[in-house]
Amino acid sequence: MAQGPDVLRNAELLAIILNTGYKDESVLELASRILAEYGSKGVASERNVSRLMAELGIPQMKASQIDEVISIGTLDANLVHPREVFQPAIEFSAAAAIISHNHPSGDPAPSAEDRAVTQRLAEAGTLLGIELLDHVIIAKNGFVSVKQ
Repeated sequence: MAQGPDVLRNAELLAIILNTGYKDESVLELASRILAEYGSKGVASERNVSRLMAELGIPQMKASQIDEVISIGTLDANLVHPREVFQPAIEFSAAAAIISHNHPSGDPAPSAEDRAVTQRLAEAGTLLGIELLDHVIIAKNGFVSVKQ
């Protein structure tokens, strides 16, 4: 934690997302196997949960936990539009969503823009029938739940 996510291997980052192992595999063994069988770029870009389940032999819950990347921003800005944020949730008929992004500055405190985006996404989600459960900001010095 003190050294930040930059020192973690891809398998360790995926293990954080997965949280627990499956069957006889520890979470780190499962993450390592997923990356070995699917590749880090392949698993990050795969949007079909059923395909992940079939090809990796993992349950729906585990396949659903692997991050959907919506947008990659610059050092101090990111364009976020509700249509891109909610597209995967619509595709998979989700009832709710959690979004997250990082602050390269190291300070996880939400900016005025972060709060405005959260409000805009929550309103869009309400119209779509997809509840925005939280917006989590991750930084070197910790993380913050915007909804809290």
